[in-house]
Amino acid sequence: MLKFLFWGLIFHQSLYAQEISFTWLGTTGSYITDGKTGLLFDPVVTRPSLTQVMFYRPISSDQKLVQEWIDKIQMKNVSAVFISHSHYDHAFDAAAFTKTLGATLYGTKTTYYIGKGGDVPEEKLKVIQAEEVYTVGAFKVTVLPSDHTPLIGSYQAFPGELKEPLRQPAPASAYVMGGAFGFYIEHAKGNIFFLPMSTRSEKLHFNERHADVVLQGIASRKSTKDLLKELSLPAKPKTIIPLHFDDFSYPLAEGFRALFSVDPDEFVSTTKKLYPELQVTVPKHGEKIILYR
Repeated sequence: MLKFLFWGLIFHQSLYAQEISFTWLGTTGSYITDGKTGLLFDPVVTRPSLTQVMFYRPISSDQKLVQEWIDKIQMKNVSAVFISHSHYDHAFDAAAFTKTLGATLYGTKTTYYIGKGGDVPEEKLKVIQAEEVYTVGAFKVTVLPSDHTPLIGSYQAFPGELKEPLRQPAPASAYVMGGAFGFYIEHAKGNIFFLPMSTRSEKLHFNERHADVVLQGIASRKSTKDLLKELSLPAKPKTIIPLHFDDFSYPLAEGFRALFSVDPDEFVSTTKKLYPELQVTVPKHGEKIILYR
């Protein structure tokens, strides 16, 4: 009996010690884990230069770099790779991570063709739709409708959809958008909104969903005030972690550089001025942040 109680106590303590953490891979690349199951969102570590992108030079995923990052942040038991949309800075390494980790790739039909061109097995490819719900370990992931923020004015970079498998090497421009999603991540420890782009808040049903943590893309926002008012704050978070503010035309090994026209310091200062009770946590590449204990 005492032995049973002892091991029962150990089991209870192991559950209590379970935590949910987030690690940033750059742009909107996110690794979320509860210690038992790992999720990846938009994982990209291969970063073509601006010259390669502008002159449509064919490029390939750096498999060695992908493996280095898997080892660096100790990705374990990654069951799912979710892609918000298929631009190269969100989906370029999708197939490489999915195959290396033995995960399933979730995304639009365009993401499907990226995985297909990267030789991801058919049974590991899942085409998703808004409001579908997927259970992955102790996580429940709801697919959210989203709008991609225009690059300049109403101009959308690399629009369109793939109709056939995309094989590497291929120019960055071949990675067309293919539709866009956000994700609502639920767990017994706490909930997370992964919102890589701006979208109309009425689509997200914030009256039915809330999260203490919002992972928020801040590139191409109209203003910090509008972004917070229309998107992040309706979720009633306690913490916002900004994403997509680093210059992805430079290798991760060269360290952080802010993306042109995106000022993370302004985002922090404006948020603190308007909503002093809201915590803003600015991530660093490869740094583990505990979201829930």
